[in-house]
Amino acid sequence: HFPEMFKLRRYDLHSYWRSIGGGSIPDDIGSQYKASVASSMRIIQAEAAKHFGEFDNRKDFAALDAESRLLALVAEFLVEVVKYEDAVEMQTKVLKMDHTLFDNMSRRVAVANRSLAQTRRLQGKYKE
Repeated sequence: HFPEMFKLRRYDLHSYWRSIGGGSIPDDIGSQYKASVASSMRIIQAEAAKHFGEFDNRKDFAALDAESRLLALVAEFLVEVVKYEDAVEMQTKVLKMDHTLFDNMSRRVAVANRSLAQTRRLQGKYKE
């Protein structure tokens, strides 16, 4: 759940796909993860709301932060399995979310920017 979600590491995703997929990763894994994150947003928002009052807008920021971290983790995994298009899409979304949450000089925005640039560079090399 909410706190445990951030204890997940990207190599746990490798182990998961190795155990259920016979070592292979599906071609549509990016779209599957996007759908999973979208469907779990109700749960993430409910978990975030538990920590704040009904009219406290910090719960919205907490849910956005959780979604951003989750998407960043999945995008990092997708880069490792050479699913660059889906990773770029997720990292772009992460960067937009982090711009909403933090200022331009924050570490999170810098990391999101750098990750997106590196993925685009890898994507360009992969297409060549």
